Amino acid sequence: MLRRIYWPQFYLAQFLPGVVQSGPFSGMKYGRLATGSVVLPKLIGTYECELHPVLASWNLDQYDVCIDVGAGEGYYAVGVCYRNPEIQMTAYEQSFWGRNRIRRLARRNGVLARMNIKGRCEPEYLQESLLQGKRVLLIMDVEGYETILMDPERVPALKNVDFIIEMHPERIGPMDSVLYQRFENSHHLVRIPRQIHKSIPAGVRLPGRLEKNKEFLVDEFRGPQYWLAGKSIQNTAH
Repeated sequence: MLRRIYWPQFYLAQFLPGVVQSGPFSGMKYGRLATGSVVLPKLIGTYECELHPVLASWNLDQYDVCIDVGAGEGYYAVGVCYRNPEIQMTAYEQSFWGRNRIRRLARRNGVLARMNIKGRCEPEYLQESLLQGKRVLLIMDVEGYETILMDPERVPALKNVDFIIEMHPERIGPMDSVLYQRFENSHHLVRIPRQIHKSIPAGVRLPGRLEKNKEFLVDEFRGPQYWLAGKSIQNTAH
């Protein structure tokens, strides 16, 4: 993994501008290291582009609080704050290195004052965080622990928030039926499949030496993951 993915990612990132070049967080200052993922698609702006239509249609400006569980180095945590100058963010990240990178990235983009950076998330912590706002967006990527956290019996506030959850069937098996049963009465649910082939956005200009590496630049090296997006029926009604 180091030789085939992470070292080449770090090396090639040196030839890209230190900002996100496209997508919902275009213009955000960014680093050249990632925590638990790859960095090149984030700099290009194609990272999880499957979610771009959802983020656009939901309108990030409508939320006053965002909770990012499994925040990595802060792509979404800082990105959402960068895009919405009023939102308050709580970022949960177990990794010490990840939390440090979130802090540095937030400082670089001038949003640190609106960030609450925490470690491991448990149901009772999530419940408390979700009650901090009137319109709340939840983003979660916890490698299978969503089976514990995404439980409205343990976390009742989940019924009133919009969420995007990265699902990991290779770790926990298909969770669609379980989560659909938990949220079918409180949310409009959409399963978002992984996009296999991605391309460089039209407006992104690459240095000549990177032209031959286009496929590697946008490859996220994913397994059979997908996402589940849930729009609260209560929020839709209002």
